[in-house]
Amino acid sequence: MNLEDYLTSKEKLELKILHTTLKLRKNRSALILIGVDSKELKDTFSSYLSQNIENIKPYEIGSTKITLDIATTKDSNFSNYLLIDLFKKEPMDEYLKNLNFYRDYIPQQKLKLIFLLDNLTLEGIKEKAYDFFSTNSFSFSFSDHSHHKNNNEKKDEKLKEALIEYQNYQLQKNKNDNSELKIVFNIALKAYEISELETALEYFEKALNISKRLFNPYMQSASLGNIGLIYQDMGGLDKALKYHLDALKIEQENGFLQSEASALGNIGNIYQLKGDLDKALKYQLDALKIEQENGFLQSEASALGNIGNIYQLKGDLDKALKYQLDALKIEQENGFLQGEADTLGNIGLIYQDRGDLDKALKYQLDALKIEQENGFLQSEANTLGNIGSIYQDRGDLDKALKYQLDALKIMQENGFLQAEADTLGNIGLIYQDRGDLDKALKCQLDALKIEQENGFLQSEASALGNIGSIYQDRGDLDKALKYQLDALKIMQENGFLQAEADTLGNIGLIYQDRGDLDKALKYQLDALKIMQENGFLQSEANTLGNIGLIYQNKGDLDKALKYQLDALKIKQENGFLQGEADTLGNIGLIYQDRGDKKTALKYFKEALNIAQIANFSNLIKKSEERIQNLKNHL
Repeated sequence: MNLEDYLTSKEKLELKILHTTLKLRKNRSALILIGVDSKELKDTFSSYLSQNIENIKPYEIGSTKITLDIATTKDSNFSNYLLIDLFKKEPMDEYLKNLNFYRDYIPQQKLKLIFLLDNLTLEGIKEKAYDFFSTNSFSFSFSDHSHHKNNNEKKDEKLKEALIEYQNYQLQKNKNDNSELKIVFNIALKAYEISELETALEYFEKALNISKRLFNPYMQSASLGNIGLIYQDMGGLDKALKYHLDALKIEQENGFLQSEASALGNIGNIYQLKGDLDKALKYQLDALKIEQENGFLQSEASALGNIGNIYQLKGDLDKALKYQLDALKIEQENGFLQGEADTLGNIGLIYQDRGDLDKALKYQLDALKIEQENGFLQSEANTLGNIGSIYQDRGDLDKALKYQLDALKIMQENGFLQAEADTLGNIGLIYQDRGDLDKALKCQLDALKIEQENGFLQSEASALGNIGSIYQDRGDLDKALKYQLDALKIMQENGFLQAEADTLGNIGLIYQDRGDLDKALKYQLDALKIMQENGFLQSEANTLGNIGLIYQNKGDLDKALKYQLDALKIKQENGFLQGEADTLGNIGLIYQDRGDKKTALKYFKEALNIAQIANFSNLIKKSEERIQNLKNHL
């Protein structure tokens, strides 16, 4: 594999800068630090430098005092670059301490040193600001993207062509801002299409600056909106909101109605991610009003779907379904196939929340058919994942895994990085359900790596929470708590309210496992407060049940029953069938602890009836075991 096969377009430009640096420093001292994130990339980089850089030779490390050893070796040829492999080499602290201590030998002897390090060590060097990292030091960081190529190569080639066009443009004598604006905006779009968010951000910002110089409000608002979308993808919701609001202001001042509606919808999506569902709903309704008044049918259908998603999060599944069906009608009447497929999938998710897994599966399969027939690859991958989730709810983990792996394959072949990370997390959850905690942990760590490298903050927080859950299953409650608290920090700093509430509940469960019921209760009550203030009905119902379990463990069966009945009321009123069956079983256990076996048996049978109707295999098994156990003791 060639080195360029590992790198993104932006990293290939970074490689050119490295080449230039090495040429400029050939007659002077130099300390070049190159960070990589895999052994394969390190080996390929080493080979590449040896073949493409003049007067370079590998250096065999003798001790941790590398600089001293080189400077004091007789007959050393200081005209050569020395390539030193420190990738994940221990004791790294000693190597760095001595490199810092003997740093003066580098300019005195005109040493030219190239160190290959892992990216984590390189970031640590920058953070600690070692003295050697100041005058004649240069650093470069590269990541292994080889598994994101394949079918994505054509799109990557288009980005390369756009970048070359810009390089050629810059060599021209006669330049004008309009031509440059068109070129840089095109580069940004191509980069965004293949999830190269940093490159996309860089060129949308260039487009923004040029459009300001040209007093071009349309391109200015378009650039602002796209920058907002990038920050949204990265999880930087406050920054995203600022850019969308700036875009909205320009659009309202200039009467760009369709763009205004789009910006309102984007702002609504941000508030939805933040968990402020009332604000999210307001902005989506404002967008819908413009679209309906001006006949923007495709955007109208999209807004209706977004409103449906908000009602789904609020737990109002009837309203959610109504809006999604209204969206579907427009899409089917007008041949908006991509929108139709997305909406069919959303309807499937509503039925899944209701516990009607047969209907949920039917809608997802209908969506999948459209996506496969029309080559909507990203939507197809998402739908495969949704189908996997349905089979997971059914307890059919083999089928669930198959669909998630099919989804993952499409995502990896096409560079859908955020979706890939989310799917790796879902696969991890399946392995966790299977009890294969090592595989589960590997998947979550792989997901976390992608999320941290690309700034997907919300997904990163989710992965941290999932890792915490695995350590909790392993019985390592200290590690479990650390990961959940790391997740909570990201959520609180970025306003991810629903995720924050869920994580507070997860921390409560860890304290419950530790036997610290007072702390467990505090965290669950903190979670409940956020859920009740923001209308997160399904999460509220689950947390009420968790509080009931704490009181049950405390021996306060009256309070335990009250909380479980409150949870049951929400679940029954909103059609959360799986949760209803689970809560009925929990109520049965309270009556069993009270010694009222007859009432306990009644609740266990009600739970079994729902589980059988909806085909919840895990709950069927659990309910049958409880009934049999109770009958054995009657």
